[in-house]
Amino acid sequence: MGAITGRVLDENNVGACRVPVLAYLARLPLRIGGEAESDDRGVYRIYGLEPGRYWIRTAARILDDGFRILPTFGPESREAHESRVMP
Repeated sequence: MGAITGRVLDENNVGACRVPVLAYLARLPLRIGGEAESDDRGVYRIYGLEPGRYWIRTAARILDDGFRILPTFGPESREAHESRVMP
């Protein structure tokens, strides 16, 4: 089994905490392969993944101050076809 680790950053390059992160198998239709939540530094680790290629996406979230985070594929795209595949 494999793992993918990364970091969720806001527009100021500061780690965003408690943001849900999803790993989708890199094929259509989308199917979730694993999920995690970023820590207080914005770091996440999705483990227990089957061998393969994945698209990584944050989930929508409303922060404590009412600010909303849109779901985004890495790096910074809203559509799967614009995202980078993680081996």
